[in-house]
Amino acid sequence: MSRTNKGFFSLCISLLTLVIIFNGCEDPGSVGSDFVERPRLTFDTLSISQTEALSYNAYSGRLSFIPFGKYSDQLFGEVDVLSLVQPSINPPVDDSIDVDENFQLKMRIQLDSLPHYGDTLSQSNFNIYEISSDWRGRSIRIDDEIQYSNQVGSFTVGDEEDIIVDLSQDWVDRYKNFYFNESASSDSLYANQMKGLALVADQNNSRISFARTSNFNFMIVNGVESDTTDTISVPLMDWGFTLERTGAVNSPNTFPLHSTLEGMMKITMPNDVLKEESQSENIIRADLVFYEAEDEMSQSLSANHNRPPVNFLNLYLEPDIEPVYEYQFGATIGSSDTDIGDGVFKINITNYVNSVLFGEQSEDELVIGTRSTPGQLRSTLIYDFTAPENLRPKLIITSLADQQ
Repeated sequence: MSRTNKGFFSLCISLLTLVIIFNGCEDPGSVGSDFVERPRLTFDTLSISQTEALSYNAYSGRLSFIPFGKYSDQLFGEVDVLSLVQPSINPPVDDSIDVDENFQLKMRIQLDSLPHYGDTLSQSNFNIYEISSDWRGRSIRIDDEIQYSNQVGSFTVGDEEDIIVDLSQDWVDRYKNFYFNESASSDSLYANQMKGLALVADQNNSRISFARTSNFNFMIVNGVESDTTDTISVPLMDWGFTLERTGAVNSPNTFPLHSTLEGMMKITMPNDVLKEESQSENIIRADLVFYEAEDEMSQSLSANHNRPPVNFLNLYLEPDIEPVYEYQFGATIGSSDTDIGDGVFKINITNYVNSVLFGEQSEDELVIGTRSTPGQLRSTLIYDFTAPENLRPKLIITSLADQQ
């Protein structure tokens, strides 16, 4: 074979090898792609109707946060919080410490990183009074009437996060009588005769602050007449708060939702339409969608003022008994994970819709709200069923389209 033929033969072999390599690298997923029809989705939007605005008074004791202060919200009214605390008479004390009768007792408040509600640059003044009403943290609600008298201290909340408050010697001396009382009835006598302290906001205050219960305590300063002092942390035996809201503005085409359950809404689902139009559909998801009135919310806040946001909504079946407890601590049938952006809340109710279509769910009235079991104060404004059509609450059904 000549050199020329050998070179031509080698060139052919090289080209054939490249063709095989490129064919082998072809995307295997494309094989047959022209013969497999991709599934298509259909979206149906159904109207829901508003039936009744609801208002309850939430439980407000033994929660994770203690709010205290006062703020005039241009949109949600003047909010005045009365905080209630009662120190324990049985704090844990190290065996090496011998508590003497001359100890001092102070209140200590460590503010949480949760932003203030109101004017973030302002100072807040408080007076501390002795509570004269009977109350219990396990049962107190925001609208309970609490009486108080005899001022025992005062303090100011500014930029500092750790606040220590001196208390009147008369009140501390009466506390000592129960602290050193070793009888079996000392706890009950203390609870009945010393009912705790109320933190009363000055009328000119313009913000509400928050403290975690674990960071709100009292301090025994022991050994004040000796060379060495010891500090003993005294936890709260009981705590809670009441709240008064006045002068709220009813913005048109909206309804308010409050974490304290003062604002909730009952809605009626289009279950008859669902059964008529979607019984044969292959439903893969059903969402209730609500829209926040963002313009009204932002325009009602002055510069340097803050309103803790609502990050999620909850959906409930209307309970037969104890609605306040169920709405605050009970199970939901759906919840938006977070505000998904642009003031839109989406609640997945696929299980509920399937139960309506194929199960035994007959209840068509549901309740929408937002709750805060920790004790934070949050409010929002939602467009209602008289708002422009694109902002009204709606039910969106996502289904697989018929492939035939």
